[in-house]
Amino acid sequence: MESQLTQDLHKWKKIVGPVEQQQERLDIQFTGKRKVPTAPKFGKIDGEEHHGGNQFAGGSGGSDTAGMGGAGGPFRLDSGSPIYQITQVDKDNISEEVKLAQKEMAERALSEKLAEIEISEYELQSYDKYVGEVQAEIKQLRSILESVLAKNKERTWLHRKNQGELDDSRLVEGITGDRLIYKKRGKQDPLHGGFQEKPKRLRFVMDISGSMYRFNGQDKRLDRLLQVTAMIMESLSGFEHKYIYSIVGHSGDSPEVVLVDYGEDVKGIKGRLKVMEKMIAHSQYCSTGDFTVDATAIAVENVVREEADDYFVFVFSDANLARYGIDPKVLGQELTKEPKVNAYVIFIASFVDEAERIKKELPLGKAHVCLDPSQLPTTFKQIFTASTLNDE
Repeated sequence: MESQLTQDLHKWKKIVGPVEQQQERLDIQFTGKRKVPTAPKFGKIDGEEHHGGNQFAGGSGGSDTAGMGGAGGPFRLDSGSPIYQITQVDKDNISEEVKLAQKEMAERALSEKLAEIEISEYELQSYDKYVGEVQAEIKQLRSILESVLAKNKERTWLHRKNQGELDDSRLVEGITGDRLIYKKRGKQDPLHGGFQEKPKRLRFVMDISGSMYRFNGQDKRLDRLLQVTAMIMESLSGFEHKYIYSIVGHSGDSPEVVLVDYGEDVKGIKGRLKVMEKMIAHSQYCSTGDFTVDATAIAVENVVREEADDYFVFVFSDANLARYGIDPKVLGQELTKEPKVNAYVIFIASFVDEAERIKKELPLGKAHVCLDPSQLPTTFKQIFTASTLNDE
């Protein structure tokens, strides 16, 4: 007699078909009678699960209220309940007046959220949760950052050459038959641990779009991004003489939301937690859209505005490009536009194998897929090593 699990599997296959015929995403679409969006509002809270309608906050598939998967609400609000997604046609069927009211209410809510961000015992525990899970990776990344050599090489006399100008200091060796008695001008490789005249400029471009918040309950992509952000800030602390960095976000509202400016002193846990809380807030309240390409272009242009030992741009994305009709080749052009900038895109989430497909369409070595924060130190090591080799 078949087990209950086997019976359930047969039922599932009848619904979605054989594995080879399954679609890459399964959306539960709400098709019941639903009010047309008229005016955004927060809605009432009763702690219950709601689908459709326009009265309660935290529901899904409804209209006007803050929730998930519906249309016309002022911003996203995840109550942890299953998400019933309405069709794209219904989402697009909103008047311009409602869209404007949506945006205005979301902007007010975002301003209020940013103003109230102060550290508390609960938030301290939240930060410890993110950092605690990547302590080993932070230690590993700090070791990698410490070992990265200076890029710019000092031009000097190179001795013991078999051609060039005769080296007066090696005349005796020449008499005894040594052929390496010449010298010539060239760039001297920096000694390990040697002095680096200027810091390397790094810009981290974080995906704080609505899809990060929308699908966090499904695959924890926003949580992973916050772990990555904490890892970066913790790892770079104390290396100000070697690296100067900035962190910006990109969302449906803007290609450049400044979170940490170059040289800004992100003081302790409170400062770093504020950066992460701002990322969550923008992801929750921003408009739908994608500025990945524009954010990349701005970052590449921005990072070279001041002279540095080397230049790096790291663009983090959830690989949700297809929804907005973004051609990966266009992103690839921006990543390679400035020869002296080492620009890369790092995908930290993916619908099935979408990230890998995009990676194949980008220039070789310019894209990395890191669905686990533990992979990031190795990725950075590969990137910094490639930069050193490219300078040979």
